[in-house]
Amino acid sequence: TALPAQKNVFVLNLSRMALGAEGAAVVAPAACGLATLQTLDVSNNGLQSAGCSAFSQFLGSCRTLEVLDIGGNMIGSKGTKALMAALVQCTALQCLRIAGNGIGDEGAQAVAGMLSHAEKDPKGKRYVSLPIGMSLTELDVSRNGIGPVGCLAVCGVMHKLCERMRMLNLDSNNLTGSGSDMAGAKALGDALMTMTRMEHLNLSHTTLGAEGGQFVANGLLEKERYLKREVQRMWREVGARIELSKEERRELEELAEQKEQEMLSYSKSRSLQTLLLDGNMLSIDGMRLIGEMRGVFQGLRKLSIGSNDLTGNTYNFASEGALPMTNSLKAAKMITHLNISDNGFNVGGDGAILNMVCQALYGLQQLLHLDLSNNAVGYKGAGQLAGALNALKHIQHLNLRSNGMQSEGVKTIVPAMRPSLRHIDLADNDIGPDGVTAFTVAIPGLSSLTHIDLSSNHLMHAIGRAPSAHSSDDPE
Repeated sequence: TALPAQKNVFVLNLSRMALGAEGAAVVAPAACGLATLQTLDVSNNGLQSAGCSAFSQFLGSCRTLEVLDIGGNMIGSKGTKALMAALVQCTALQCLRIAGNGIGDEGAQAVAGMLSHAEKDPKGKRYVSLPIGMSLTELDVSRNGIGPVGCLAVCGVMHKLCERMRMLNLDSNNLTGSGSDMAGAKALGDALMTMTRMEHLNLSHTTLGAEGGQFVANGLLEKERYLKREVQRMWREVGARIELSKEERRELEELAEQKEQEMLSYSKSRSLQTLLLDGNMLSIDGMRLIGEMRGVFQGLRKLSIGSNDLTGNTYNFASEGALPMTNSLKAAKMITHLNISDNGFNVGGDGAILNMVCQALYGLQQLLHLDLSNNAVGYKGAGQLAGALNALKHIQHLNLRSNGMQSEGVKTIVPAMRPSLRHIDLADNDIGPDGVTAFTVAIPGLSSLTHIDLSSNHLMHAIGRAPSAHSSDDPE
């Protein structure tokens, strides 16, 4: 109750306090009574629907609220509806995080309704405020059990209103009904086309498949064309509106010039910095999709396409199919984090696809984190990989677990490890005593190393075979 008396409180973090519904009823009036509150975090408090409703009663008075994090509270669709009804009053809202709440399609539809809401005058004849979606820059609805219907609702609104969106997280939602309904994926692609300022996009584990992935790729690729069309439309409007006053015409010209500058800026820098597409079963067609997105990759700092079965785990896959994908990787000159794990790049052991991937890695001189785990590299593929690793001068985090490299492969890899390396994961590689020894001998030269994972190998064999100071075989 002392909180409202405090002046100039802009940020209030009440996360992980086990508030529950009872605690929320006590805290909500005081928290929402802060006249200058801009950021409120009540995540992971076990609020459920009742606790969320308690906060919702007072949130409408937070006209200065810009950031709300209510994730991890399992508020369900009922709590979400109450929350969205309150947030329509929070016209300054820019960031909404409601991850891990089990909101489902009904909750997603409520979110869409909030984004499209605009206040009308008392007579209800004209709008007196812009839709909240037009000011939103971040939306996190991950891990919510949203299906195609909910995806269609949210993305349909974002396509029309959320041009300023910079971060969108849809991770771990069943956006296509496990591949049977593509309406939501198509709406997502349309929305991505208009969200030209998007910087961070997380679509991991969203059941896209190759067909849904194509809609996403099309949306990302269409951004520049969309901006060009918008610029042309705006200049045509300037010429056609002969009834405008000088001031009105100049205002319209300034808007067109601003959009033109935005287009030029986008063409030069590419806004997208993070693209996460893990676990979407893109399969063999995924290589082609990634190849098509070469222009998108030019500005990426973080790319994750793990667990997509890109080779189809087939022994006779034509290596030519990997060429578009590796050409896109080569274009990602600014990338610092790359996850291409669990894609079967060396299934069959012929080395053709793995060699192309390694050739692409050579040019990624900014790379700090590389995850190549579970790609059947083997001891022969380790030789190809060693050359690429030697070229990565700034690598800090390297994950090579579950690649069956054995001792021979580790012996090949170890000389290529850079002094910058801080974290190395060689777990589950069937490494024997001589491989473990080769690695441990190299450790003094890896002065930055702080984390080593050699689990699920044959370290005990090495210890068991090491001569003991009190062995009965020692000469007396």
